[in-house]
Amino acid sequence: MTEEQPKPKREYKLYILSALYLIVIVWSFYYGATNANKKEAEKEEVQRQLNFMTNKYSSRNHYADSLMVVHMRYNKYRHSAESQAYRDSVSRMMKYHAGDFVIKKLDSAKLLVTDIIIGGGKYDYYFRYAVMDSSGKETQIKPELLY
Repeated sequence: MTEEQPKPKREYKLYILSALYLIVIVWSFYYGATNANKKEAEKEEVQRQLNFMTNKYSSRNHYADSLMVVHMRYNKYRHSAESQAYRDSVSRMMKYHAGDFVIKKLDSAKLLVTDIIIGGGKYDYYFRYAVMDSSGKETQIKPELLY
């Protein structure tokens, strides 16, 4: 009969150590793979957000450029529009408006106001009424000369 010799404790320690080593290796491969998948998913998310922001910026940039084209087209009329707005604001405060009948102070003639003329430069301005008399003749007259 052969007697079984007891295995030395050293072999048990080797088996346990190699099993632990194998577990650590398997765990590191698993951890590395899941980490790589997470990093890849984050990278794809960042790329998707970047594409979205780029498209949004380019569409807004195109919209701003088209507004600039429209603005430049009408910018040459800006001075005229401001002058008309000023004329309208002043004419609202005037005593007489187009279509009103007025009386001239000098000879008490009855006149029809056809237009309000507002003019001037940077440092001076004037107001005149364009009036038509009964014969159809149009003249410009100062507001102070009308009743």
